[in-house]
Amino acid sequence: RSQVKVELLSDRLQAGLKSRAEPKTLRSQLFAVVTHDTRRRLDQIRTPTLVVKPEQDLLVRPHHSELLLARIPGARLLSLPEAGHGCVFQCAKRVNAALLEHFASNEPAPRDG
Repeated sequence: RSQVKVELLSDRLQAGLKSRAEPKTLRSQLFAVVTHDTRRRLDQIRTPTLVVKPEQDLLVRPHHSELLLARIPGARLLSLPEAGHGCVFQCAKRVNAALLEHFASNEPAPRDG
């Protein structure tokens, strides 16, 4: 089963590598990553929030999920010990189930019309 996940992830990565982003796009992405910072406003979020924490992520360190959890009022955590940056593919069933549960439990009650 693990081998299947590795193969699927490998196929997805290979497909993504066939087309390269324009250098201007890459520079813009890097600039956004380096300069965008909303940490001071996280406590203003009032929308129910599910923070996904892939424990093996090498691109976005897992402790950042803990910071989000601490700063967003009422946020809940989905920890994925075996997942990396591709957690939505590596743990698709768990992530999708958690998202469906999160959406269902936070759906507004129907209004009487």
